[in-house]
Amino acid sequence: MAVADEWCLLPASLHFRNEMKQLKTGEDKDVERFEGRKQRGFKAQGKITHESQGDIGKVYAAPPFSCDRHSQDAIAFFAKHGDQSDLQVIHCVAAHVEEGQFRPYDLVVVDEKDKGNEYFMISPKGIVHICPGKQSEHTTLTSWLLGSPNRQNAPALTMSELPSFKWLIFGCGGVGGYFGARIAQVKGQRVSYIVRNKALAALKEHGVRITSICGDVQVPPSELGPILDSQALDKEEKFVADVIMLGCKAWEAKDCLQMCEPWCGPETLVLPLQNGVEGLSTIRDIVTSWGKGHALAGCCNIVSAIAEPGHIKHWAANPPYITFGEFLGAATPKTLQVKAILDAAPGMDGNLEEDALAKIWEKFTFICSTTSVQAITGPHATQDMIPAIPELLDTWRAAMHEIVALCHSYGIKYDLKQVDQRVEALRVAKGASTSCSRDLWSGKPSEVDDLLGSVVRMSKEQKVPVPTISACYSALIVRDRIARGQELPIQVPEGQKILGPNWGPA
Repeated sequence: MAVADEWCLLPASLHFRNEMKQLKTGEDKDVERFEGRKQRGFKAQGKITHESQGDIGKVYAAPPFSCDRHSQDAIAFFAKHGDQSDLQVIHCVAAHVEEGQFRPYDLVVVDEKDKGNEYFMISPKGIVHICPGKQSEHTTLTSWLLGSPNRQNAPALTMSELPSFKWLIFGCGGVGGYFGARIAQVKGQRVSYIVRNKALAALKEHGVRITSICGDVQVPPSELGPILDSQALDKEEKFVADVIMLGCKAWEAKDCLQMCEPWCGPETLVLPLQNGVEGLSTIRDIVTSWGKGHALAGCCNIVSAIAEPGHIKHWAANPPYITFGEFLGAATPKTLQVKAILDAAPGMDGNLEEDALAKIWEKFTFICSTTSVQAITGPHATQDMIPAIPELLDTWRAAMHEIVALCHSYGIKYDLKQVDQRVEALRVAKGASTSCSRDLWSGKPSEVDDLLGSVVRMSKEQKVPVPTISACYSALIVRDRIARGQELPIQVPEGQKILGPNWGPA
C-alpha cells in the first residue's frame, strides 16, 4: 500500500514522518510549519483513540463536522479555532459539476469512510491532495484563499461567527484612528487606543469620529475598549491584546512598540502600518526579544488626516486598505482570523499576501517617488498633476526605476509593468498627496529620512545608484531638520519666515 493511502492507519509519529516525506518535495518553508506536530501528535478527524497492534496503532475518528459543508467552511473553521480544537483534519472530495464546467477546487466535506481514492485533507497547516498514482500535493491555506497560478475561482474566507479580538492601537491619527474605528464596527471587536493629551480627552468623551468618502461613522466611547494614556501607562489597565497595531509614524515605531510590551501575550500579533521598509526588521527583532508575540509585516494605503483630536477626515484612496502577511511562510491560523475580521470591516479592505514584503516594497517604491516630486514642487503638485506635467512625470519615473533596481538587488520581485499601472493610479488620485509631503509643507517632523533617506543608505550598501532620490533627499532633509529644531547655519531673509520650531509658524 502506498504511503498516500495509509494516512488514517498510522500512529501520530509515523504519520508525521510520512507527511514530512511527502512535503519535502514542496516548499521547505511550508514543511517547517509542521514541526510542532512531532511533539503533540497529529490527530485525525474528531476525537481519536489508538488501538495498539505492535508498533502500529489504528486511529478511529468520529466525524463532528457536518458533511453538508464546503471547503471554505472547513477553512473558516480552522481560521477560527486553529490547532486548539480536537478536530484537526477535515476530508473533502470534488463537488459534482455540470458537464463542460471546470471547477476542480469546488470541494464538499465528506465522512472519512466516504472519501474514496482521490480526496483532499484540510488541516490548520494547509490542504493536501491525495490522488492514486500521483505525487501528493500540499497547498497552504493562504495560497488557497488568495488563489494560486494553477487554480481558478478560489473560494473566499467566509465566517458565520467571527472571533472576538482585543485590539490595541498605538495612535489615533489618520491611520490608527481610521482603521481602528472601522474594526470597531465589526461585531465582537474591542478596540483600545494608546493616546495622549487632547486625543485622550476627546476619545474618552466622544469616541472616534470618521468623515470619509467611504461613509461617515461615530464610534462612541461605550463601544471602544479602554483608552490608555501614553504618559501614564504604568497606571493603566492591563489586558492581553490579540493584535497590537502601530498607527504611529515610522521614526516613532520603535519606542511606541516598546511601550506596548505589557499588553503583549504569547499569541499576540504585532501589525506595523508604517511607511518604509527599514523598520520592519526592527519590529520583528523587538518582538522576538520579548519571547512572546508574533510580528507580521504590514503597511497601509490611505489618504487621511486629523481634522481635530478624535476626528479623522479621509478623502482619497477608495477604499483604503491594509496589506499584511508573514515575514516567511504561510499564514498562521490567527493571521487568517485577522484577515476574516478585516474583510468584515466596512470602509476598508484587508489584503493578506503570501509575499507581503514584495507588496510593501511596491508601496514603498511608489510613496518614495511620489514624495520626491510632490514635497519639492509644493502643495499644488497633487498626485493627479504629476502625469499631466511631463517634467514631473519624467522625474517621478526616474525615481521609480531607481528604487525598483534597488528592490531587485535584494532579490525581491517587482515587475516593471507595474510602473505604468502606478501612473494610472496617480491620474485617478484627485487632490491626493503623501503624508510625508504634507508634514514637510507644514513644518512638522516627517518620514523623509525613513523613506528617501533609507533608499540612499540601502543604495550605498547594495552599490545601486539612485541619483534622483539622492538629490531630492539632500534638499528635503534640511526642512525636516528645521522642523525638529536642529540648529542649522541658516539665515532667515528679512521680512520672511521659515516653518519650524526655531522660527515659529508662518
